[in-house]
Amino acid sequence: MMIIVDVSGSVSGLTLKLMKTSVIEMLDTLSDDDYINVASFNDEAIPVACFKRLVQANVRNKNVLKDAVQEMVAKGVTDYKSGFNYAFDQLLNTTTIRANCNKMIMMFTDGGEDRAQDVFERHNWPNKTVGNCASLATFFAISTN
Repeated sequence: MMIIVDVSGSVSGLTLKLMKTSVIEMLDTLSDDDYINVASFNDEAIPVACFKRLVQANVRNKNVLKDAVQEMVAKGVTDYKSGFNYAFDQLLNTTTIRANCNKMIMMFTDGGEDRAQDVFERHNWPNKTVGNCASLATFFAISTN
């Protein structure tokens, strides 16, 4: 599972706090059988911790990710393409030990006007570069700051 978190300038205050809490709660649901990484994105995507690829969701790695998520700061402009390209690259470059592993991208955002249709066209049929289909779940965090 690859989690991408929108940290553009429009995400601040209570919205950012809600997104951080949601990501941490999501990490708590994972077990040693899962593989995970978290990246923040605005005009570029970067991993929130030192992990350059998906890592086993063991207690140590989840704690490293949780600490890094708490340090995220909102700035810049939203570029969904940077987040999705990073996520697809992570899934593409990860070799899984087990067959039939489900690949998932989870995006946390406050919404926006940006579109990333060409990214999905590049990674889905007929190109299908990621292998097994990657599921996408989007979580919108909305607050009245």
